[in-house]
Amino acid sequence: RAFLSREAIADLADRQVQVLRHHDDCPQPDGIFWRDVAYPPYPPGMMRQMDACIAELHKHNILITTYVSLHEWHPEAPKFREKSETCKRTSNDRGEMLHNPTLHGEFGAEMCLLSEWEEILKAHMDNVLKRHAFDGLYFDWTQALVCLNKQHRDYVHWDIEGFIRILEWSRERVGADGIL
Repeated sequence: RAFLSREAIADLADRQVQVLRHHDDCPQPDGIFWRDVAYPPYPPGMMRQMDACIAELHKHNILITTYVSLHEWHPEAPKFREKSETCKRTSNDRGEMLHNPTLHGEFGAEMCLLSEWEEILKAHMDNVLKRHAFDGLYFDWTQALVCLNKQHRDYVHWDIEGFIRILEWSRERVGADGIL
């Protein structure tokens, strides 16, 4: 897989494209993809290519956001084994973790924003924004989800409060000119 070439970026600029989203969370047969809440997502050479692509986009006044799933955590990501049981979103009395499959693996397991997941997600976003010149964040799963995990609340709950806190934190983090 390759990032956009200089020619492709120039063509986008000629077509007056203003914003792109870097979204690569789907498992591929080659095993290279950005696992939700995993860093670094790519081998070192690909990371340099990604940063060079971002710099070239900026030369053409094209902004770029990075993809963030608000509710998915890939099982191969750091701390998943250690923290996922207490952060997971459950939808039944058995407390089963919900996994979202794809053709070549999975996107990730579902997490509840009314758990330590909120802080794990913020730390991940902050890490990515500190290391790369992304202009903002693109969110997936932008809804509150019902959760029955009694480790978060002792009753059925929606994680809307966590969702709102993430949005407020993100606006502050990317600034008034950043893209959400």
